[in-house]
Amino acid sequence: MGELIGRIKDGVVDLKMYWRQPRPGEYVPYREVVMLSIGWMALLLSISWTIGFGVGNQFTGMTLKMNNTQLLVMSYVCTGIGYLLTPLNAWIIDNLRSSDGKYRVYIKLALPSMVLTLVSLWLPYERVRDSGPFGIYIMIAMLFIVGQVQGYVQGWVNTGVTNLVHVMTPNTQERTKIMAITSIIYSMGYTIGNIYFPLMVDVLCKNGDKYNMRYFRGTYTPVALLMPIVLVAYFGTKERLVLPKSRITKMSFSNSMRAVAGNKIFWIKCADGWNDFLEGAKGNIWDWMVYRAHIMKSTTYGVLNTVSYNANFWGMLLSPWFIKKFGKRNIKIFKNIFQIFLIASYFLFYKKAYAAIGFFIVYTIDRFIDTYNVIDSAIESDMRDNQQYLIGERIDGAFGLIQSYAGGAIGAVTGLFIPWVYRKKGFDGNDYSVLDVYKDYDETKPLSQQTKNPEPYGYSA
Repeated sequence: MGELIGRIKDGVVDLKMYWRQPRPGEYVPYREVVMLSIGWMALLLSISWTIGFGVGNQFTGMTLKMNNTQLLVMSYVCTGIGYLLTPLNAWIIDNLRSSDGKYRVYIKLALPSMVLTLVSLWLPYERVRDSGPFGIYIMIAMLFIVGQVQGYVQGWVNTGVTNLVHVMTPNTQERTKIMAITSIIYSMGYTIGNIYFPLMVDVLCKNGDKYNMRYFRGTYTPVALLMPIVLVAYFGTKERLVLPKSRITKMSFSNSMRAVAGNKIFWIKCADGWNDFLEGAKGNIWDWMVYRAHIMKSTTYGVLNTVSYNANFWGMLLSPWFIKKFGKRNIKIFKNIFQIFLIASYFLFYKKAYAAIGFFIVYTIDRFIDTYNVIDSAIESDMRDNQQYLIGERIDGAFGLIQSYAGGAIGAVTGLFIPWVYRKKGFDGNDYSVLDVYKDYDETKPLSQQTKNPEPYGYSA
């Protein structure tokens, strides 16, 4: 204990000494690290709201009652638009020269992003939908237009904040240290969200039914108003990208493709993102068990989720040691393989009486090994630095270009798989009431006194 107290005191002294000036051999003072972390934490909460069209989407599907066919068609339309915009985005990132730097310039869009988010929350979707025979299509058009604009602007703010760490220092070891520190601080945004969002279900919703506009507006409006805090990352940091000021980068798409195609680490990293449809299954099962099967109160779910998430903290804290011991690539491969087995294990107990305990344990293990906040960022930085060393050009945007194109194609295929599973299990994508385990659920009564749904979707008890 005495040794621990001594280390804490040394840490405080170190923080004070290098608050405004970097330690010898490094580039970034602690003040900048903290400013980035605070802005990043506010970002995680303020961009929680976006309009999506994926099958099973809680807002467009379960709340506004778009059916699976409509959701699938719109998701493909959005993917197509993304294909058109991705080259433009990559070109902007790789070629835009600004006095505000390579990434800080995009953080200035925080305020427009906040305004667009508030507009997207408060448009009268349900009233338009119920206005006549064509109301549903007018509503979808509204969702599409505002969602595309809001998501595009919000995406640039997110790009600015999350990529800033790559250009704050040319020292790769210092960069890894910064990533570890910032991830510990900004992950508090996840912790707050894990408590806040389930808690608001009990505060705003009757019988635990969160699929209504009252919940979404009452819950996401306050966090959207946090967006101005993100500007702390703009005003409190500097970029130190090693590029001549007179240099004007011009990389063609074909040259970018050739430069990135042989990067093995890049493809390993991409594989982790492309199995998101499996990773998303974890959250969907949790959500269904809580809000459709009512195995626990929403607030209880929030507490368990928050405790489980703390495992991520220890994983991130130990990430620098893991990187030195095993290497970034080996850690990434192990994590990708192990998470597949964790996801598969859900089907062993999700219908059992101990389902909540099983979910908690598996989620805790998964979050401990899911150290992407540090490892992914470290890999991303190394990839970009190495590519610049090999070809003499900085092609940050090209990595996103290739990943988006390949990932979009894979997502289009897996998007067809989900509706097929739904139909196989008895949900046609139109009648969301079959998802409920209990008919006319009353939160004042115990489960033994609830009326069971004769044909509950995917569940028997």
